Amino acid sequence: MKKIILSTSTLLAVIAIVVGATTAFYGDVETSSGNTLSAGAIDLGIDNESYYNGLLNEGTSWELAFDLDDNEGPADGKYLFFNFLDLKPGDWGEDTISVHVKDNDSWACMAFDVTTDEDNGSTEPELDDEDPYTADDGELDDFVNFVWWADDGDNVLEDDEAETGNFKEGALSDIGDFSVTLADSSGTGVLSSGPLEGSTDYYIGKAWCFGNLEVNPLEQGNYSGPNNPANDEVNPSGSATPEDGGIICNGSGLDNRTQTDKITADVVFTALQDRWNPNFKCGGEIGCLDKADVMLVLDRSGSISNTDPDGG
Repeated sequence: MKKIILSTSTLLAVIAIVVGATTAFYGDVETSSGNTLSAGAIDLGIDNESYYNGLLNEGTSWELAFDLDDNEGPADGKYLFFNFLDLKPGDWGEDTISVHVKDNDSWACMAFDVTTDEDNGSTEPELDDEDPYTADDGELDDFVNFVWWADDGDNVLEDDEAETGNFKEGALSDIGDFSVTLADSSGTGVLSSGPLEGSTDYYIGKAWCFGNLEVNPLEQGNYSGPNNPANDEVNPSGSATPEDGGIICNGSGLDNRTQTDKITADVVFTALQDRWNPNFKCGGEIGCLDKADVMLVLDRSGSISNTDPDGG
């Protein structure tokens, strides 16, 4: 009887050892590593492709730049949409501005502000034609005409763009200072009915004429710019004409009253994140955000002036 009891005890001890060893292998570990909070970015970039009298103008053209105060611009370090200092009646130009917001969807606005309009001295021919004479205010803004539109990026005004995307047209003296909604919560932006998508290019076309400007859009198509004489049938085998950019420019009939006059202007672009700003509208206050929250504001002065034809 004693032997049986000992055997039973031994069996219980073995069972206890086996069970103990088995429970040591069961377990589960779940690890969440690399948790990160990272702020997004909004950086507004602008580039410009500019043509003057049918030729690419390097002094007012630049590749995409996200800092227009870096002193790397093509006009003595500046980035200028206008830098034409010897205008003659009949001169014309076309630009396509690219607006690009890095990374995040954003609302965007544009403002054009004339900063100076000067007579800038007078020549004898100017005084003969200027009646009454005004020493402070120039007349050049009465005879430089503009048209602005939402472009598809090919540097010409096409018929569909003239019909739906033309947002400002007339003499500089008439359109003066103006603001444009590129994209805001009103849904009436000229570039988008909603926010501009991050890392996407949007285009603004701008044409001007020193004289009478008439919109003459090209048929919708794929164009390489207003410097191709084949865009229009006016002069297909010669030099480019204003018609190759979708406008007609006529400087005949202008007299000498604009000689030496000078205009300068600022063009300002702003961008603001649309997240948490669902009701933002251009022209209103930004609210609790201060200036630093608008990541980049492009504000540069450009000039156009008309010099004495006898001077060159």
